[in-house]
Amino acid sequence: MIGWYNVTCNNSKHIVQAQRYLFNKYTAWNPMYLDVKDNPLVNWGKKVASMLPDEPYIIFGLDDFLPIDKMDMLRFADALHIMKTTDLERFELGWGASGKKGFIDRINYIHQDDINGNKIPYLEYGHETPYKVSCQFSIWKTSALKRELNKCTDAWNFEVKGYCKAACFKSGTEVFRWIEESAISGRQKGKINLCGLSAKDEKELLNLELIEKDKIIYGWKGNSQRTEESYGNKYKQYFD
Repeated sequence: MIGWYNVTCNNSKHIVQAQRYLFNKYTAWNPMYLDVKDNPLVNWGKKVASMLPDEPYIIFGLDDFLPIDKMDMLRFADALHIMKTTDLERFELGWGASGKKGFIDRINYIHQDDINGNKIPYLEYGHETPYKVSCQFSIWKTSALKRELNKCTDAWNFEVKGYCKAACFKSGTEVFRWIEESAISGRQKGKINLCGLSAKDEKELLNLELIEKDKIIYGWKGNSQRTEESYGNKYKQYFD
């Protein structure tokens, strides 16, 4: 099984134990955390690149994306197979990736010599598709990830200026679900966004004292109440 690496720092590491708990609940991974501490943002990319392993493929993301559902290991195997049999450099695992423009429909096969075998449809990022590079959880060709990290400054610059050959599955056939908006942000200092987390998971995190009740909000508009409106269509299946 390939390694999973999430970046953390002094500003965000207070969320790591909550994320780790949810990873243990919903995935087969206990991620490794790359702690850049108070490393200057202008040098964030090079610092993270220097901490990555030399493995051919890894899964990469940040410490502030909270898992909300079981990872589909069969779909993960499909995604990894596509990565290994094409020239793709990144495969995003989540729900929201396909909600952009400019995708190209592609087909891969479980057995490359059998075009009538099991087909795996996926979407390749086209010329106009934004965020070919992303911090959202993705399978990466490690050499490509290091290349893009070494070219950037901070995480925002990495996503906006970076370029790689990327793909994803259509929403509804994704590998994994997590809260794709950060759990922590400078927009609401000290608050923790749980919009997308089930009531059961929220209760478990509170009981384990991994989060504090008075810090919870539901979305970065600052909603203090869990409502169907705040969860919207994206997370409606997790509102209970």
